[in-house]
Amino acid sequence: YNSLLHLSHLLQDMTFEFNSLQTEYKELDIILTQGELNAASRRKHSGRKRDIKLGIRRMEKLMNTISGIQTALQLMIHEVPNVEHIVFVFGASPRRPHHVYEILFPHGRRDPLASEDVTRSRAIELLSRKIIRALISKGVGSASYPGP
Repeated sequence: YNSLLHLSHLLQDMTFEFNSLQTEYKELDIILTQGELNAASRRKHSGRKRDIKLGIRRMEKLMNTISGIQTALQLMIHEVPNVEHIVFVFGASPRRPHHVYEILFPHGRRDPLASEDVTRSRAIELLSRKIIRALISKGVGSASYPGP
């Protein structure tokens, strides 16, 4: 439960940071459209605006990747009832992956159908947490990460 709460806070913080970057970008755009700045201030604000725009692109890419992974996992787990393992391959090419993750599901008797949804939901949450942690620890969204 603590991990899920931590993940929730992490995603909220990322969303807040993304919104803050967008707000600051708009404010700098307004400042730069006003003609009251000297050349040094204009260069400083223009540089900051470029940095913010790059940060917005990276955060947007990360948020879209996380959303896509969560959606794909939900669809897969709901469509395939007997998932035994999942393999994630990250890198520019499947032939030369940068990172490979395999998640195994324990075998055993399943409870009645009512508990299958709970089991699937827990599996989705667990997978999402592991994937997001792995992506963040590997620098997704940073300058060193070229993207999926």
